[in-house]
Amino acid sequence: MNTDARFRIPTQRVAGLQRAHEPNTYNYLFTWESPARRGAFGSCHALEMPFVFGTLDAPTQDKFAGAGPEAERLSANMMDAWLAFVRSDNPSHEGIGEWPAWDADRRPVMVFGRESATEQDPFGEERAAIEPFVP
Repeated sequence: MNTDARFRIPTQRVAGLQRAHEPNTYNYLFTWESPARRGAFGSCHALEMPFVFGTLDAPTQDKFAGAGPEAERLSANMMDAWLAFVRSDNPSHEGIGEWPAWDADRRPVMVFGRESATEQDPFGEERAAIEPFVP
């Protein structure tokens, strides 16, 4: 609930406001879990950074972000999405498929994790339950 209240709901609100000015607005959810402290961090804030920037091989990064073929594939998919967006204003590419632009009705979100794909309103029930209480 804390993650939804502090990150997810405000991010979706900003996406809706941004979409009014820029139709090519996208939202993602990073679900890869850190192996650090035997998984205690889960998919913590900023864990996606070594995947986005391709720095999984930096010293000790494997202890925080993980390593192996799945991690490398996730990193490649994220880097390709960011590059596709820079090139064409659309982050969709062969590795992840179609990534629809944000709209507040369907709430399409690219979920980056062990498998990456678009989901409509992930954790929607939880969001709907607490959204009225988030300032």
